[in-house]
Amino acid sequence: MKKLFVDIIAFLVSRRTLWRLGRALYLKARADVVNEMEINGEKKVQYCVLKNLVNTDEKIVFFDVGANIGDWTLSTLDQAASMGVEKQLEIHLFEPVLSTFETLQRRINEVHGSNKALYLINQAMSSADGSADIFIVGENAGTNSLYPDPMHPGAHSLRIELTSGDNYCALKTIDKVHFLKCDVEGHDMEVLCGIKNMIESGRIMVFQFEYTHFWVYSRHYLKDVFDFISGYQYKIGKITPDKIEIYEKWHPELEKFFAGNYLIIHDSALKWFDLTRGSFDVFDTYGI
Repeated sequence: MKKLFVDIIAFLVSRRTLWRLGRALYLKARADVVNEMEINGEKKVQYCVLKNLVNTDEKIVFFDVGANIGDWTLSTLDQAASMGVEKQLEIHLFEPVLSTFETLQRRINEVHGSNKALYLINQAMSSADGSADIFIVGENAGTNSLYPDPMHPGAHSLRIELTSGDNYCALKTIDKVHFLKCDVEGHDMEVLCGIKNMIESGRIMVFQFEYTHFWVYSRHYLKDVFDFISGYQYKIGKITPDKIEIYEKWHPELEKFFAGNYLIIHDSALKWFDLTRGSFDVFDTYGI
């Protein structure tokens, strides 16, 4: 009966329409939405982390890696102010493209220029200190990447400076990072490898990364993240508009390169979030 229904739909509509319908249904089943902060659950993650640190006496440290023009940090600061923890909050913003960095500086200074706990770094975070070429597809573009994108063949390259998270934390004597947001167009595994010592010692509480088709260009998989944290006190989950979907282990069905944001959460921070857990069955379908 199911096959008959599908065959009827396929007969009535064009191949392109069928493709779009199938993709829309599949994304809905995966709880994938448009990758924008206002609707994809990122703002709720910020809220959950800050809410659970309201009563702490320690300094709250956030990293905005791949800060672009500062939308994520500005959202964080707004929520921190509403909770009364802005004076405890320290944010380190990493943006390697000079023109974008200058826009970031202007935007931050316009609203938070007097805040001495905002540190803007004109570098990219990676697996080690050094330099590399970044490919510029547009002014202040969020898709400028350390990997050439065949979808934008006209991009020009720019030399930028790199630092590793471990080295930066050692240099700045940062003992703990409560929240590290990573949005670096496919370079996320290199960022994760560069902060391995902090992960091993459990001093990164929450590590958010973006998973997109740029991971194809960097020759990495979501499975690499599961392998990386194996044996450590962390869990992996996907940010959805309502909850964090925890995956106990990797499954091939996850490896679709659809744009989404994931969390690596220290076991002690799992209680900060509204979690849901499910599994894949013999038909490779996920259910709660």
